[in-house]
Amino acid sequence: MKSPPSRWWHVIAVLVFLAGALGMPGMMFLLMFQFLSGGEEFEVPGTHTLQLDEPGAYTVWNVTSTFRDGQQYHFSDSLPSGTRIRIREVESGIEIPTTRAMNATETSGSTTRRSVCRFTIESPGAYDVVVDQTDEKRLLMVRRAVGARVFWIFFLAIIVSFLCWIIAPAISIIVEVRRYYFRREQADKARELALGA
Repeated sequence: MKSPPSRWWHVIAVLVFLAGALGMPGMMFLLMFQFLSGGEEFEVPGTHTLQLDEPGAYTVWNVTSTFRDGQQYHFSDSLPSGTRIRIREVESGIEIPTTRAMNATETSGSTTRRSVCRFTIESPGAYDVVVDQTDEKRLLMVRRAVGARVFWIFFLAIIVSFLCWIIAPAISIIVEVRRYYFRREQADKARELALGA
């Protein structure tokens, strides 16, 4: 004997809706936190060697405020006048061109950074960050540029959330429509039996 769709489908619809409303934004937040917590911080002036594992664009950040080694550090928003930053591939000695960054500012916990410049590498490997023409001690950080990744994360989160918000009510509507037609079919059969008797 046929049976109507279970009302448990409404629970599934609620879970799908919650996945779109909370799950995707939560996953987006975790991915953003992962990106922002990456990177390598180091003291300048001098030469610091980085092991960069992925080709692509990287951003050099000027650390303006941070808690390090049990002490809070504060620096000005801009590097000392005349400071030069060069990126050099260790194996070949070839200097990688840098471009001025968008002067973006980010804050994560007690740390604040301001972007200084960007560079792009074609292959993974060891790269020197050479900072000279200044004697003032500062902190820099290099991290994979996340601009395009952030865009795609937001885009994916919006699309998936939108689909969940469409699918969830659609499930409930389909369930109720099928239950309605099932009840009507049962009522028609009962009426026919009554008339036949």
